[in-house]
Amino acid sequence: MTDPFESLEPSVRRKRHPIRNTIIVLVIIAVLGVSGYFVANSLATSFALTAVKTGVVQETGANASDVHVNLGKKAILPQIIGRQLDHVHVTIDSFTSGTLTGSAVFDATGVPLSTSGPASEISIAVSIGDEGLLELVQSEAGQTQSQAKIVDGGISVTSKEKVLGHTVAASVDFVVSSSGYNLVLTPRTIHFGGKAYTPTALKKSIYGPLVKGLITTRTQCLAAGLPSAMHLTGVQVVGSRIVVSATGTDLSLQSLSSKGTCPAT
Repeated sequence: MTDPFESLEPSVRRKRHPIRNTIIVLVIIAVLGVSGYFVANSLATSFALTAVKTGVVQETGANASDVHVNLGKKAILPQIIGRQLDHVHVTIDSFTSGTLTGSAVFDATGVPLSTSGPASEISIAVSIGDEGLLELVQSEAGQTQSQAKIVDGGISVTSKEKVLGHTVAASVDFVVSSSGYNLVLTPRTIHFGGKAYTPTALKKSIYGPLVKGLITTRTQCLAAGLPSAMHLTGVQVVGSRIVVSATGTDLSLQSLSSKGTCPAT
């Protein structure tokens, strides 16, 4: 006897599911589209990182190995299409500009792809340790034999002073601040002749007329180490380092190489 279900098997095997097949095709296309987007975004990110790093190296004179660029977590491809990066964060391990020697951090917003185009804002923070302090303060410390270090939230400068034909070791602990483009060092405690004095007490002592330089507030112009289009916004002690901060608006990466000038002394 013929199996009544035998004639149905071929038709069952030939039965198709057009809706299911369409969904599968659409999923494959979507996956390929997403993959393509991620590949394009990866290439755009690589291009932007290289472009920014090259521009920073060229304009600051830093070694390429010391420059590290971060463009944030937002997708870069739409930013590249818009020809502007939302945010650029750059760290420089070894940075030297004028009397500023240390590490540096640059942050910029609204950065055009061209280094000559203006960014919305660029800020810089130079972090200076003990190894860079002497360069920062020695022209105002008065002696080439001076030493400088960070002590108790300020800067301590040690030098040898000539007093009545004798060389006397002295050190001054300064409070750090800023004014205009100047680092301001205000004496807090003076160690002289084996004793510690306040500026007022030393001024009134028998040594007062002989060591006026030790009790005088000193200023050090920092403009030559900063881009001319940026403004000094502060100098402060942060832990064991001095941080010099500056900012500017509507300036380009290209302008970072143009430094300010200090008045002749």
